[in-house]
This record gives sequence, structure tokens and C-alpha cells, in this order.
Amino acid sequence: MNVEEVELAMGGIERTEPDWAPVFFRDEGDRGKKAAFEPFRVDPTRPCCELIGRIVSRAEHIDRPEEEVAEGASVAEAGSSDQRQGNVLSMKQRELGRTGVTTSEIGFGCWTMGGLNWVNGNANGWANVDEDEVTKAIKIAVDSGVNHFDNADVYGNGRAEQMLARVFDRLGLKTNDYLIATKVGHFPGTAAHAYEPAHIRHQCEQSLINLKRDHIDLYYFHHGSFGEGDMYLDDAAATMDKLVEEGKVRIKGQSAYSADDFERVTPRVRPSVFQSWAHALDDQFVRPGSRVSKLMEETGITFVAFSPLAQARLLDKFDPANPPQFEPGDHRQNSRAFSAEAIAELKPKLAKLKERFGSSTEDLVAVALNYILAQPRVACVIPGFRNERQATANAGAAGRYLSDDDVAYVKEALGTV
Repeated sequence: MNVEEVELAMGGIERTEPDWAPVFFRDEGDRGKKAAFEPFRVDPTRPCCELIGRIVSRAEHIDRPEEEVAEGASVAEAGSSDQRQGNVLSMKQRELGRTGVTTSEIGFGCWTMGGLNWVNGNANGWANVDEDEVTKAIKIAVDSGVNHFDNADVYGNGRAEQMLARVFDRLGLKTNDYLIATKVGHFPGTAAHAYEPAHIRHQCEQSLINLKRDHIDLYYFHHGSFGEGDMYLDDAAATMDKLVEEGKVRIKGQSAYSADDFERVTPRVRPSVFQSWAHALDDQFVRPGSRVSKLMEETGITFVAFSPLAQARLLDKFDPANPPQFEPGDHRQNSRAFSAEAIAELKPKLAKLKERFGSSTEDLVAVALNYILAQPRVACVIPGFRNERQATANAGAAGRYLSDDDVAYVKEALGTV
């Protein structure tokens, strides 16, 4: 799969090959049952824990297993601080593989924190963020029960890792109380290939410095291309194993962009976690019966889903009459996923979601995130964020599970392949 195909999939182009309403609030154990209540609208100042007690009992579901939120969504719309405290009760934990380590089912992706960026002449960043806004957003996340923050050496070429460490310091958070993931593979530096053993070790050590940590909780190979004929694969896997033995890495992860790559490298890398895109427009890696889903079932691997909001395309944020324009250094620049034609094609499909689930940004975020959380073997989703409005909407999706009928409706409305 080439770079353009990856970007299209992340952006969501369709390819040929409680106290939020009106989303049904239900426990995953109730999925598939007919709703016993109608969609409802409630006073946004009331703690959601009251509604949890009134509507449904909670259950553990480990095995069941960007700039992504519209700028217009306000904190008031998303709920009060009391509601965020209620979300701590809603935010369930799921196991990463068979490690015994758990993650909040909603984590936060830190790619935006790297800002505008280039690697080897190719744009791979996002519009720059304000660190004060990011700090407020992370405060909301942790207050809502989020414990998982996903980073990478290539996000701003180290800037996102450094910013996350600074924000934790500003908030007085103990980094070892949280699950911090990062990755190696897309930033080669002066190495011939980013998976040269010496480079992997160097990048791991630099990430530890950037993050101000003595270990990385979850360390991914960032892609599945290990050189011609997989010439670097065995040595890269051995280097990762050595980092685990040394206590510098707790859990191994593998990110990839095709089923072929996942199937090819898994026997040698032996990861506990997969990561790739997964959203309601393209769930090829996590849908029941898919090649990757079957592989995860066989091996006990679980999935961390990036781009669960299809980079905000699922939020009906964009106008085909005035499609978004992105700065140089933003990987979305010139992407067909954000063209007037693509936006116009998606709008009537999103209208169907609004008819059933509600038209607010919070409603659409909840549907998108919980659609992916309803898929087997998914450990968590990691939507992006850049401010407190987006953080509140993302974290506020906790507990707003979809029934089997809801999931089928979403697939039909969006024409998910």
C-alpha cells in the first residue's frame, strides 16, 4: 500500500476494493437487545452517574473488545465538570493483548501536538497547536478517566513527546501513573533505514529522554516495511526483545497499513498490540471475520485504533462549497479525502446518522468512537485533539455504547465496505 492509499484510508474516502442523547446508552452486555427506552434529551448540568444508575448496570468487557472535533463545539455543550467526573465511572478499562496491562477504552492520540512537520521532504504534520490549550485538554482527559496517551518519535520529530512531558509536569501528573505509547520507524535520521538496530535503540533512548521516563509502556514498530525482502526484520525484532529484557519497554506493538504486513511480520515480532486506522468508513482491520481480526483472535492480540473520527470527516464539519485548506507541512494538504466532491458525497450519509443519533458534535463523536469500540478485539480508540472542546467531546463518548442494531444502521447509512 502506497502513501496516498494510506492517507485516503485514514481520511475515510470510501474505497471500492448518561446523559447524552439521542444515542442509546447501554452496557456492552446489553448489545443486541431491543432498546427498552427511547432516545432522550436531558439537562446537561446533571451528573451522568445519576443516569447510569437509572438506566443500565455496568459490566467489564475486556474481551469486547483530530483535529477531529468541530471547532464550534463548546465546553458548555459537552457538559459540566460534574459530568466529566461522572465519565470516570463510565470509562472502562480493556486489556492490551494478554499482558494484564489495561487501557482506558478511549485514549488520546498526540500526533497534532507535533505541529507542522516534514520528514525526508514529505509533509507529515498538522496545524500547530497552542500548548496552553493542549494542557487544558489533557487535564480534561485525565479527569475523565483517560490513562492512555499515544505518541511517536516522528510527531514533530520529537516535539510531541517533549510537549507531553512538559504538560504532565505543568499539571503535576506522575508519568508512571499513565500508559504512554510511542513508536519508531518513520524517522530515519541519518540511518539507511529506520529499522536498523542501532537506530531503533537510539530512538528508544531519545524518546525516553523526551518523555522524561525510564521506560516506555507500549513501543510500536510504526509500519510494516522492514526493507527489501524484510532484510531488517529479524534484527529489528531481536532489538525490540532486548529493550524489553532491559526494562526499557514493557509491551511490544506493531502498527501497519495492510493485512499482508500484519500477517507477515507478526510471527517474528510477536506483538501484543496492533495499531492502524479504523473508522466507520473503513473498518477493514477490525470488523468480525476480517483477516486481521482472525489473526488477533488466534494470537490474543488486541487493537488500538487511530483516526476513529476519520480526521473529523465523520463530524459533518466541512462544507463542500468551501472545502478546507491546509498549510504546507500539514499531511492533509492536497488530500482527496477533503475535496469538495468527497465532502459532498458524504454529507447525505451523515444526515442519516443525525436522524437516528442526534446532530450535535458530541452525538457524532460518540457514534464514531463507539462504532469502533463495538468491534471485536478493539482495546481502545485514540482520537486526536488540540483543545479542551475537543477533549471534552472525545472523553464524553465513554459509556455511550451502540446496540447491534445501531452498529448495523451505521454500516448501512455509511455504506461501509
